[in-house]
Amino acid sequence: MEKATDEAHELIESLKLTGIDGIYTTNLPEELVEDTNKTVILIQDVNLNLDDFGNDTFHTLKRQIEIQIFYKIDLDVEPSDIQLALLSVFVSNHWLVPQTVTSSLDPGTKQLTQTFYFTQYKQL
Repeated sequence: MEKATDEAHELIESLKLTGIDGIYTTNLPEELVEDTNKTVILIQDVNLNLDDFGNDTFHTLKRQIEIQIFYKIDLDVEPSDIQLALLSVFVSNHWLVPQTVTSSLDPGTKQLTQTFYFTQYKQL
């Protein structure tokens, strides 16, 4: 079975979003950690729970991921366009949005970030 982060990566890539310089799973490359001149997406696993127990086994995996977008300082895209595209593609592919999308401004770099959480029930 494909990992949740890899599935999410494929969904985001399929959007061919303008203004995204890279999509990464698990960790950002070291050279991008402090780079405020690129807009990058980081996808991480949040948790994996077992569900739908019967006959001494589970029949469903509840998978949750976190998607963070680190926008470059000089934005050339509208963040809400990316936000709506992500929400649309995940919801249409049977992912749930358990929490609202949050935005914040890094006090040190003044870099805008957005965080999304998506949950998927995967029947086995």
